[in-house]
Amino acid sequence: MIQKIFTIIGTHCISCKLLIERSLLKTEGIDKAVFDPKTEELNVTYDEKRVDLGKLRQVVYEAGYYTLFDPKALRTSNSSEDITKETNEEHHKCGCC
Repeated sequence: MIQKIFTIIGTHCISCKLLIERSLLKTEGIDKAVFDPKTEELNVTYDEKRVDLGKLRQVVYEAGYYTLFDPKALRTSNSSEDITKETNEEHHKCGCC
């Protein structure tokens, strides 16, 4: 098992948090998933032999069109504002936003 922290962009409320956490915890190979919408940080523990970054991104996106990023990539990217704008134009599934 490995523990990592990722950034999720596009969340707005507690319903978003619950959708993300529940979707991740239903996925085989994911042991722990805690998301804080205020900091946009996802703390996730998973079996890297069964789950890779692509799978994490897919599950998060399918939970409600949210976008998962490695925070290191966001810090080095000049286009983080474009990413946030593009993500916020998506239609979320949580039902509250």
